[in-house]
Order: sequence, then C-alpha cells, then structure tokens
Amino acid sequence: MALDFTALINEVASEKTVIDSAITLINGFADQLAAVNQKLADAIAAADPALIAQAQASLDEVTTSIHAEKEALAAAIPMGTKAV
Repeated sequence: MALDFTALINEVASEKTVIDSAITLINGFADQLAAVNQKLADAIAAADPALIAQAQASLDEVTTSIHAEKEALAAAIPMGTKAV
C-alpha cells in the first residue's frame, strides 16, 4: 500500500503562497515608507510648505494602507492563514 501525500503537498504549497504574499506585503510597506521618507526629506530641504503638505498626504495614505492591510492579515492568521 502506497501512501498518498498529495493533500499534504497541496496544503504546504498553499501555506507557502500565503507566507510569500505576507512577505511581499511587508516588503511593499518598507518600500512605501522609504519613498515617503525621501519625499519628506526633499520637502524639508527645500523648506517648501506645499511639498511638506504633499509629503504629509503621502504619509497619511501609506499609514491608512498599512492599517487596512494589517487588519486583513490579522484577521486571516487566526483562520489558518486562509484569506477571505
């Protein structure tokens, strides 16, 4: 009698996909924050209130995005990492 590991292999592949997606999401946050950091540094160096306001708007946008994605990720983890 041969053992069938197909279901286990598929489940591991599914979990790896979820983990890889989470890593991509986290790396995306880092990239977004680096871009906002540069935008803010440029605005401060230029002492331009309009650029500073744009940098603040970008920071607010990234913060909102991170919060939304964090909530979705936090909800998925207790459900066995199966996103809804």
